[in-house]
Amino acid sequence: MPELCRTPEHQDAILDGECWKCRKESERLDAIAQFRAERSRRILDLLWDDGRGLQRREARAERERIPGLILEAIPGRFRAGHLEVGFGIGGGTGIGKTQAIAALLTEGLTHWSERVIVPSIQGQWDSRKDFPRVVWSSWPDEVHWLRSNAVNGAEERVERLAMAHLLVLDDLGRERLKGSYTEDWGASQLDHIINSRYRAELPTIWTTNVSQVDLVRLYGAATVRRLIEPNPLSWVTGLKPFNLPGRPA
Repeated sequence: MPELCRTPEHQDAILDGECWKCRKESERLDAIAQFRAERSRRILDLLWDDGRGLQRREARAERERIPGLILEAIPGRFRAGHLEVGFGIGGGTGIGKTQAIAALLTEGLTHWSERVIVPSIQGQWDSRKDFPRVVWSSWPDEVHWLRSNAVNGAEERVERLAMAHLLVLDDLGRERLKGSYTEDWGASQLDHIINSRYRAELPTIWTTNVSQVDLVRLYGAATVRRLIEPNPLSWVTGLKPFNLPGRPA
């Protein structure tokens, strides 16, 4: 008599080390793992955005490696995978602010995606309406690109930033201005982006190593108020640069 599978709900004959139900379950789990790996790759492609978005090294960040002080400063709803949350994280350069948001955002997009029933990852990707319009902008790089493309697509890009379901503005305040803020066409587009998002009640996640007082000096009180009021700033202290666990100091 052939040996039977010990899984209570199976009780089928074992062939080549497993019963046919166990084999089917293994194949299902393998397919899910491949699906998730492909989806994660495509999510990173979405956030990469021609070099102005999430950098590959930042995309490798993991929740388990986020310093506790930074994790505590991030709203609980965002940590739980909800994407409709806006907030700011401030602190010294290199303490892991960007990596923390990158890890939680990619995790949140993955969890959100799992709640959407689609026949395949390709089907989900082809119908972009199933994906939230999330845009990641490294602001210093963005400003440089906007300056260089003022008459070649910059206005479309600004509107994309202004109306994304969720916008990440990384390194706000670190851009180098050409003249004053109002004289720098690229940098001054922040006014339109922040005002549009404020009126539409769209969440923005942002990082900075510039104090709130200096942000006001740079962008003006009205713009900073419309940024911080719906997306409150938490300032992280007590971490040294490059203090991510497992990362060389």
